[in-house]
Amino acid sequence: MLNDKITINSSEIAIKSFCNFIDGFARQGTYKMNVIQIMLNRGFEDWFHPLSADVIAKEYYDLVRKQSEEHSLNGIAKIFQESFSQKEIERHLNSLPFKALTTESLRTGKTPFKNANGKLIVREEYCIPTKQAHAAIQLAVENKLEDYFEMKQK
Repeated sequence: MLNDKITINSSEIAIKSFCNFIDGFARQGTYKMNVIQIMLNRGFEDWFHPLSADVIAKEYYDLVRKQSEEHSLNGIAKIFQESFSQKEIERHLNSLPFKALTTESLRTGKTPFKNANGKLIVREEYCIPTKQAHAAIQLAVENKLEDYFEMKQK
């Protein structure tokens, strides 16, 4: 019984920390949120499994293109204005969103991610396969994207 309460509390703390990490990002682009969104699209039981650039490259490219068109975004990387290139999108993913998601900063604090062998990995303490955890992180991502799109329209 006591162990259950400790687990619940540590899970709640981890999810709050994860959401604070997302909230701490400057509104500078959708790239990081899109990667997390693609992770979340796998469902509450699988969202935190390792992610590699080669597997998500096309889905990521299509998502950025769609957002760019729907929200009239300018300033997106040149590779999204050209035909899909698996190699270029993988390079972009590894150099920008994956790197940014795994870099700790004063603004965002400890990152819930690490990069190992070219894969984006959610640190063990943040791997919580519950609907509540999934929903909280999804809401944080949606709010950050909404803030970004609103800022771009002003």
